[in-house]
Amino acid sequence: MAKSAKTTIIGGLVLVIVGIGLIAGILIYKKSADAKIAAWPKAVAVVVDVETRWEKDSDGEYETTYVAVLEYKVDGKTYKMRDSKKSIRPSLGSEHEISYNPNNPADYISAPMGITIPSIIFIAFGGLSAVMGVLLILKGVKSR
Repeated sequence: MAKSAKTTIIGGLVLVIVGIGLIAGILIYKKSADAKIAAWPKAVAVVVDVETRWEKDSDGEYETTYVAVLEYKVDGKTYKMRDSKKSIRPSLGSEHEISYNPNNPADYISAPMGITIPSIIFIAFGGLSAVMGVLLILKGVKSR
């Protein structure tokens, strides 16, 4: 087998493994989060503050994001946490269902998880990597 064909096949295998790993990782994470949401107790969190942040994007332009400060009570104790960044400004006083860890109520997950834009990007990149890997493998095998 020619050295370039062998390198092409190995490169293709690496891309397939990376692609499958990305997809599997996202799906495993989502399944784990969904299991926590189903098993952990629920609480209602209220948006008590909204932090506005300006961050540079990849083009060097500033982008506005919002971080909701959530407050919820478990067994009479109040917990205050910063939720993930959003592109849409959350409304003060709005209520959101969360699931919290019964062993550590400060550990929570916003429910439901759903499919997020980052997970879609990772799945798409994983799928593209896997397809490109298969094409490289086929090219390497064909040039032998």
